[in-house]
Amino acid sequence: MTEIALRVYWLYTCAHWPQPIPKREHNLYKLHDQHVVRANNDKVSNSLREMEQGCLSEIEYFIQKYEQSEKTIDELDNLMKKCVEAEVKLYG
Repeated sequence: MTEIALRVYWLYTCAHWPQPIPKREHNLYKLHDQHVVRANNDKVSNSLREMEQGCLSEIEYFIQKYEQSEKTIDELDNLMKKCVEAEVKLYG
């Protein structure tokens, strides 16, 4: 994976660091905290890792095609939404 693909994915899905009270965490952050961090669930963690690898591969492919003017930013937005929706579904 390219470093830029990893950064794009991370920025899109996890850009909200815990904030001083009151916390303004988005739904994905809360679900990740509940199902992965606090539950220490290896099955969910492994599934999440596999899913993230797939998303990173798709992002890397997008970047290559975008640099060749074969993809648009709108397509990146749709890809990111798809990745986030897949993670939300994973948590159940």
